[in-house]
Amino acid sequence: MDINKLKVLKEINYTIKKTCNNCDNSFFKKRTDWGLCMDSSYFHNKHEKNMFVSINRYGYCEDWKISKSKIEKLGYFKNFLEGER
Repeated sequence: MDINKLKVLKEINYTIKKTCNNCDNSFFKKRTDWGLCMDSSYFHNKHEKNMFVSINRYGYCEDWKISKSKIEKLGYFKNFLEGER
């Protein structure tokens, strides 16, 4: 990464937040903000069966778990993941 870009990012306290988008428990189809949490389910009354909880890729919960494969796609920007500096 260009040293000047790195300097600016640090000056502005640039951060990549922990979100469902980079959580190991999430599943998203391409080009949509809505997906499923594969770690949380509930009984759906109308369909009378257990279903995974719907989530938005920008959400977060306390059960967040780092996805190494998703974080690796960030390249050098993975160093800006919240709590990883």
